[in-house]
Amino acid sequence: MKLLARQFRETPLTLLSCIAVLAIGIGGATAAFSALYTVVLRPLPYPNPQQLVAVHSRFPRLQMDRLGVSPLDYLDLRQHKDLFGDAGAFFYRDLSRTGQPHAEKVNALAISSSLLTTFEVRPQIGRSFQSVEEQPGGPHVVLISNAYWQSAFGRDPNILHRSLELNGERYSIIGVMPRSFAFPNDITQMWVPVVFKPSWLGHLGRQNVFLRMYARLENGITFKQATQRLDVISRRAAIANRADYTVDLTDWKYFLTPLKQDDNPSRQVWAWVLFWSVAVLLVIACVNVGGLLVLRSAERAFEMSVRLALGAGNGRIAGQALLEMALLCACGGIAGAGVAVASMRLLNQAGQFGRLQLSVPVLLFGIVVTIAAATLCSLYPLWRVAQANPLDAMKSAGHQRTASHHRQHTRRTLIVVQVAASTALLIVGGLLLHTYARLLETPLGFQPNHVMTMTISLPPLRYASASSRGTFYQSVLDRIRHVPGISDASACNVLPFGYGENMEPFALPDQPAGSAQQLASVDYVMPRFFETLRIPLLAGRYFNSADTPGHSGVVIINRYLADHYFGHKDAIGEQIELGDRRVSIIGVVGNIKVDGLDVSDGPMLYVSAGQMPRTDMSLVIKSDSASRVPELVQSIVSQIDHDQPVYDVASLQSRIDASLATRRFVAFLLASFSGLGIVITAVGLYGLLSYSVLLRRQEFGIRAAVGATPRSLGLLMVTQGMRLIVVGTLTGSAIAFAAARYLSSQISDVRIEDLATWLSVAVILISVGLISSTLPAWRASRSSPASLMNEN
Repeated sequence: MKLLARQFRETPLTLLSCIAVLAIGIGGATAAFSALYTVVLRPLPYPNPQQLVAVHSRFPRLQMDRLGVSPLDYLDLRQHKDLFGDAGAFFYRDLSRTGQPHAEKVNALAISSSLLTTFEVRPQIGRSFQSVEEQPGGPHVVLISNAYWQSAFGRDPNILHRSLELNGERYSIIGVMPRSFAFPNDITQMWVPVVFKPSWLGHLGRQNVFLRMYARLENGITFKQATQRLDVISRRAAIANRADYTVDLTDWKYFLTPLKQDDNPSRQVWAWVLFWSVAVLLVIACVNVGGLLVLRSAERAFEMSVRLALGAGNGRIAGQALLEMALLCACGGIAGAGVAVASMRLLNQAGQFGRLQLSVPVLLFGIVVTIAAATLCSLYPLWRVAQANPLDAMKSAGHQRTASHHRQHTRRTLIVVQVAASTALLIVGGLLLHTYARLLETPLGFQPNHVMTMTISLPPLRYASASSRGTFYQSVLDRIRHVPGISDASACNVLPFGYGENMEPFALPDQPAGSAQQLASVDYVMPRFFETLRIPLLAGRYFNSADTPGHSGVVIINRYLADHYFGHKDAIGEQIELGDRRVSIIGVVGNIKVDGLDVSDGPMLYVSAGQMPRTDMSLVIKSDSASRVPELVQSIVSQIDHDQPVYDVASLQSRIDASLATRRFVAFLLASFSGLGIVITAVGLYGLLSYSVLLRRQEFGIRAAVGATPRSLGLLMVTQGMRLIVVGTLTGSAIAFAAARYLSSQISDVRIEDLATWLSVAVILISVGLISSTLPAWRASRSSPASLMNEN
């Protein structure tokens, strides 16, 4: 440390710059790795996780490439013991804890007991489900999470003798799961048995592909072998079960994904994008530090030459240089730990990559990165020491300082690398930002301003009849509409930019007999839904209070369905076969975005929830005083049903923003990294050209003496700087093109041919080159021949 302190006193600004740049690079890389580790690399907390797979079904002709399986599919696939050693299934349950002063929504899953044996997980306390508990009418039991045991029951040791009320029914607590079992995420509070309804196992039950199936491959079966065997099973099933479908089964198949890659694949892509972007920034930082140390080593050339002449070996000199670099990078690593912690807090606040923490693998990565940075930064200085000759060094150091061609070439190479890396970051970040900007300009088809949303899930047993459900929701909406400050209110089953979807088969009556049906998104909506969201009516009428269960079924279709299935023909009055019922079209409305701004429009049907009330509905309430709405609605609902909670409260605009949050966050981080990289590059370029002026004073004096004008000397320096910018830009553009091609293959709306971004980056880099070259060029042009020739 004394050695570093002495060097710090001699060149404080240089060393502080090196430490700061290294801290940013190391800290940023460590934080990015924590996101990558959490989302992609962290092993699943189950034995032999490489054997775990997710099973999906695919309907290419319906443009449905990633769906679950039906209960019938699950029961069939479980029988293939030569392929799956074990398999389980689950789906999300809407459960509320009732029987207490304030009803609360709980995060619950319905799982098969075989899912736990598939994961090879046992309850920490108690037992798992039994087969009798998975039968219709069986005992009501529940497993609770370790966190819920703590928060709701204070870790009561007699928890197995307690029960709780869910949706008005009593459930016995039979076990507490281990703290490590956070399935499918750490907010899950309880698990209840899967109970298959008889309707799910009947005719056309295979079209109900809501079930998520996880399996453990049989010992000795590779993923590739399992995929090949499942293809054979798919072909046989398509033939054997064709009568169980009304949709087109062409190219239908089951397929597998490794369980680790099953959850939110797009988030994994963004985690990799973030990591590689920060890795590029780290390279820029290391190259910048290496460039500063090259300049510093030139300043210390005379010192090193004297020590060599006095008998110090190259190994000893190299050891000192390595020790200095190690101490410098250690300081950068320590400062980088602070940057990493602050960056992880920022990432946690954004909430796009789960809960990040400074775990052992992340700490080890930070240490490895620090060592790698020290190695990368010291390569050239150590190589120069190893090549040094005492006599040559004395001559070079004692002579007036002119830059050797080799040293100049090395410094130029370092600048080109920085420019190339910055160019790649700028282009990729620009493409993502431009993509984000284009998405923001995508028409929604509705107006989300001042619209609050919240969800209600009615217990199926207490609200078994359609009339009870319809009466409940109509009473809630009538009372809400009379609240001062609320201009309109309605409800829907599938909320735009909410969770879940509802796909149902439909067909036109005049289709040829035996032809396959198509799938459409189906939303059950209450009257005034379209008016509340300002969805335009293109033809016909909206739903009204007269559309009740006693009248013939009516639907409203979107413009996409009208154009593709009716063409120029007027769709009003036409009939559609929706599942096993026939309904009449009474209106055509505009297309709206439901799942995301980047999702193409498709056929959509709106069914009158007044005629077919659902248990689960999301309220949409337009009000200028949004902050008061949730409390008022909960009060109204509690007056009607004390045990009914209102949950998932959010403004509609915030849901739209959330759908773009990861994309926006990564794009702006890349833009920030790009800006930081450009600043570091500009500083490096300025330092190189300034030092070149210092080392080439005698050359410039000679040029001035033989007639070179100040303008020509300045132009010489600007040309030198711009040449490096051009070479680095072209190199970086090639790297960016390859990266952009990969991104476009993973993210459909990223456009490589976005010329505006490429031209903008070129303008930015040319401007940076000119600015960085101007001051050194001005210095070269302002010096007189006599002063340049006489300086030593």
